[in-house]
Amino acid sequence: MRRHTTLGTAGSGRLGRWLGWGLLAAGLWAAPARAQYAPVIETDTWSTAGLNGWSDDTKAVETTNAAGYLLYRFPEQASPSPVACTARRAWTNGTTPVQVQFRFRAGEVLPSGLRLCLHSRRSGELWYRPLAPPPTVGEWVQYTVPVEYEAGWTRGPCRSQAEFLADGPAIDWIGVYVRRGGSCRTQTYGVDDFTVVGDRRSAVTVTRPKTGTTVAAGDRLAVMWTGGWPLDLADVELRQGTNRWVLAAGYPSLAPDMTWEGPIPAELYSGDDYAVRVRGTQRPWDYGDSETFRVAGLHVGKPAGAEDRDHDGIDDRWEAKHGMNPDDARDAEEDSDADGMKNREEYVADTDPTNRESVLRLKGLWWRSGRIRLEWDAGTGSLQEVDWVEELGRPWSNVYAKPSGSTASNVLERSATDRGFYRLRATRP
Repeated sequence: MRRHTTLGTAGSGRLGRWLGWGLLAAGLWAAPARAQYAPVIETDTWSTAGLNGWSDDTKAVETTNAAGYLLYRFPEQASPSPVACTARRAWTNGTTPVQVQFRFRAGEVLPSGLRLCLHSRRSGELWYRPLAPPPTVGEWVQYTVPVEYEAGWTRGPCRSQAEFLADGPAIDWIGVYVRRGGSCRTQTYGVDDFTVVGDRRSAVTVTRPKTGTTVAAGDRLAVMWTGGWPLDLADVELRQGTNRWVLAAGYPSLAPDMTWEGPIPAELYSGDDYAVRVRGTQRPWDYGDSETFRVAGLHVGKPAGAEDRDHDGIDDRWEAKHGMNPDDARDAEEDSDADGMKNREEYVADTDPTNRESVLRLKGLWWRSGRIRLEWDAGTGSLQEVDWVEELGRPWSNVYAKPSGSTASNVLERSATDRGFYRLRATRP
């Protein structure tokens, strides 16, 4: 969800149990906060002879550096055939890729398929992120892709977030898949300024529970910080699919080899695998960790006594309260108050689907007494989070989380140096 915008608002949503709405820009850019460490960044520009260590997986397509960039050349065909080629480069610096950015150009015909690919030596699997083709031929288009499970990475129907996190530190090559268009004529495609940002995520270790362990409510989760510098902890999360539980927010700094510890929440679904994620306040990405565990004897994923007879993802009691039919799933896709949000999205945000003034939104952003102040509208039954990024196109960083059930005001104040873009998200377990 990234839209280039100036001062003002923009918003988007995503189906499921995740909902985002609202993007605000705080103008007058300031210098970024001092980074806690230098990420590993590798860029290929093909400004000199050779392929810079790139190779391809088929003899039917020629890859060269004839034009100062990586050029795919699909020869003329007698009859249309969907030939594809994946050009790739090794990733051997010991880091986990967290963002990939590159430019792409279609020479004569738009491709029928375009993907960014990651291969893991741990599982031997290929993860890929489908990309929309350029809008026209002959022009360079830039792609910026975060390496996050939520960004749409897949390896087929058997994918899981736990597997994605486990494969991340074992990525051994990165590539761009191109499938020729339907024309029989010769076709060329270009890739340039290919940049990968790598993160040393081994600085986070889950010391309890261990992978595969079965835990119950009241058990403890322990996360050790093993980086060589103090970590200003933004939050610790448990993740299962699109569901998230924030266990710590605004926690004091963790010194090297210091452990954060907290209880396993009772709101987890029984029997499912969970991944742990740790984020720092001064980093544009997170310290994801591949440790997973299973939960035993728990099933409080929705409030006790909740029902969902029509399987539309909305609690029947909430439907009845707001005049909806708990036996008709179709009303979940309706917008009863014509405020631009479907009833299911209003449920996720815990806003009133019969009142168009009750909607998840950023009300405004103000500069007061040398501070940046954000205010928003939302209910109390959802987890609400505010993300920040200094420049659009870079990964977002979470800066605030308001747990479900909290009666705290929907207000966030930030330092005057935190100028940039802000977005609001809401989630229900």
